[in-house]
Amino acid sequence: MTNNEWTVLKFGGSSISKLGFNSIIRRINQILSINENNKIVIVLSAMKNTTNFLLKNNLKDALELNLKLVDDLELNKNVINKISLLTNNYKNKRELVSLGEILSTNIFYEYITKNNIIDAELLDSKKFMKALNEYDDDDELYLSSEYYADYNIFSKLTSNKKVYICQGFIASTLNKNDICLIGRGGSDTSASLIANMLNSNSIEIWTDVNGMYTADPNKIKNSRIINDIGYNEAQELAAMGAKVLHPYCIIPCKNKNIPMTIRNTYDFSSMINTKICNKIKTNKEIYAITDQNNITVFNIESVNMWNNYGFVYDIFGKFSNLGIDVNIITTSQFTISTTTDCQNQKLLEKVYNLLSNNYKVKMIQDCSIVSIVGDSIKNQEGIYEAMNIIKKYDIHIIHHSANDLTISFVVNNIDSTDILTKLHQHLISSKSYQEDMVKVTKKWWYKNLNEITEIMKLNDSLYLYNLEFVKNQINLLKLELPAIDQIFYSMKANNNENVIKKIASQNIGFECVSLNEVYFLRNTLKLENNIIFTPNFCNLDEYKDALNIKKIYVIVDNVDIIINNIEVFENKSIGLRIDLNTGDGHHKKVITEGKLAKFGSTIDEVLNCIEILNLNNINVMGLHSHRGSGIQNYKSWVNTANSLIEISKKFNNIEWIDLGGGFGVDNDNPIDFIKLNDHINKLKKTTRIKFFIEPGRFIVSEAGILLSKVTQVKEKQDIKYIGLNTGMNSLMRPTLYDSFHKIHNISKLENEDLIKYNIVGPICESGDVLGKNRLLPVTNVNDIFLIENSGAYGYVMSNNYNMRHPAKEMEVNY
Repeated sequence: MTNNEWTVLKFGGSSISKLGFNSIIRRINQILSINENNKIVIVLSAMKNTTNFLLKNNLKDALELNLKLVDDLELNKNVINKISLLTNNYKNKRELVSLGEILSTNIFYEYITKNNIIDAELLDSKKFMKALNEYDDDDELYLSSEYYADYNIFSKLTSNKKVYICQGFIASTLNKNDICLIGRGGSDTSASLIANMLNSNSIEIWTDVNGMYTADPNKIKNSRIINDIGYNEAQELAAMGAKVLHPYCIIPCKNKNIPMTIRNTYDFSSMINTKICNKIKTNKEIYAITDQNNITVFNIESVNMWNNYGFVYDIFGKFSNLGIDVNIITTSQFTISTTTDCQNQKLLEKVYNLLSNNYKVKMIQDCSIVSIVGDSIKNQEGIYEAMNIIKKYDIHIIHHSANDLTISFVVNNIDSTDILTKLHQHLISSKSYQEDMVKVTKKWWYKNLNEITEIMKLNDSLYLYNLEFVKNQINLLKLELPAIDQIFYSMKANNNENVIKKIASQNIGFECVSLNEVYFLRNTLKLENNIIFTPNFCNLDEYKDALNIKKIYVIVDNVDIIINNIEVFENKSIGLRIDLNTGDGHHKKVITEGKLAKFGSTIDEVLNCIEILNLNNINVMGLHSHRGSGIQNYKSWVNTANSLIEISKKFNNIEWIDLGGGFGVDNDNPIDFIKLNDHINKLKKTTRIKFFIEPGRFIVSEAGILLSKVTQVKEKQDIKYIGLNTGMNSLMRPTLYDSFHKIHNISKLENEDLIKYNIVGPICESGDVLGKNRLLPVTNVNDIFLIENSGAYGYVMSNNYNMRHPAKEMEVNY
């Protein structure tokens, strides 16, 4: 066997399916067609969920999973008999858990043999994958050991075939040949050790994603695949939370300089993949922002630590003896702080009690580790910006890794997604100017740039609203959510008179949060549309007056105000706002449920006052819940609907439930309204209750842009600033919520000579910043800047601070 003949392909549990097997076969044929001297080792994991069943001693369900695959592949009964023989003989838990990989490899081998697809040989990994240590306890599942692939044994097992199939995850001990398990993610390590043994020309890790991302794509929708990354950086990224592959598997390939590629079984032809290789460092690249959730922090303090040898051994010996792994360690003269991802509460309490015998200990739970991973991380220009973002939150630990690849922040779980989003926006997303330009061409304002430029000849700053876009957004909601019985526009988002009139003409209602908003609709605009009134902590007189207005639904935010003022509410029909304790949103300041949110009454508070409500003939006709703003996952409203329907069963006369609003406007991750609508339709088959929603931002945000001319361009200590004619006096959201608005120099959209700028306004406040670290064309005074998604919570929140007038408003029909 000569060097550069071998390719190792590892297929994960998500690839063990009929479609996955066909992808394996297709890739084998591709490789063999390129060079007839190529040889291939296929390393297979257990079918997805099989190992989880086996760890729970649930052989029955594990077998059913795999037998269904046998049916899908149309294999004969002989395979089933063979599977029965394979699973009948196991001596201990380790042998039971190893059955997953044995099943998948045998099924795949039978499939390609029966159909004469590939001439391959099935190997037993236990024979040539070796652990250096032996088991002391037969009940021990995973062995703490180094592993290697034995070439001498492997070469005796192989013949003249070009393709060999073997199991990942499984090995045996060196002397006793006891079966052992390499650990979760062990199939990656198996494949890497085999590649190292064979001096393979490459290794491919096939899974259900295309590679390593700049952030978890389930949380950051504009995250991108990292095209190429070095071994050390990839290992750091995997260890800090990127779960695409196991960090240990990188080392054997690094030692032999074997390139690794992550590929997607279900996106076979994609050329967008992550390649891990001996990459030349640029010292200028931040690869990703990662997070690890449900972390516990221990702060361990004692004055006796100073000049006292052995206290570190004493402290971490207690963790080690209990089998508790630690992640981050920081020290000072009198304090040690460390983190663990251990989820066993009894163990955590035990180590806390042991430490408390000798030290002052504080245990902080529900934490997250948010990490920035990149080359020479302390020298990255974005780290100063990251510190400015992070300092607004409660930080338990700041940690700089010894290899200078990671800076980590230990924060509260509730803040982690918010921080992750902001760091990704400022350190990674801001680099994607060219990608954004492709999307810009589809915007309504891009198609009308000539008219907009003419308008700005007479204005220094201006809010411009496209009324036709407002109409289209409402039509989109009606089209995709026909199961919704009534849409109420949340007019706090934008109360421009012509915008309101346009919305009213579409026959939807209005959600008002103050009586002044109600009077504006009724008295000023003479509108008769339905209104849902949802105040919080308002004067009692507002409730009194609202309860006497026709075509209005009054929602009470706090049951205490009813109990303390029965005479106001008796014999009236109302709705109740319930805090389901499931707040969500793009920033902690827009989360409107949970302990820290001022809105609504808890479920228990509401249920406990039902008897009083009934005795006083207070008719609760509706239930309302609103989680927050900027939510993209349709399941948020599904969960709200399910919860409110269950609570409604405790009442006698519920006619409607209001799912709230908070629809986000992230076009890279559109809300799946179809699935939301399907779920509501299913609920409506079991109830006569009507469903309401309150979209505000979704209807008007993208319909509005903020335009402003450049007043100054300057550089200060390597930071370049663009000053606009307006700032936080017109648009408060970046200052108030750290919100991210895309910003464009529409005078020079086609210019590719890009520079990183901070965009600021003329207000005498350090917080008057509209955007940081934005890649933009070289900019000059009087260039026109456009800020996207400014139609919601823009002008309505503007002010005359510094006696500077905010941008004016203008409406168009494009």
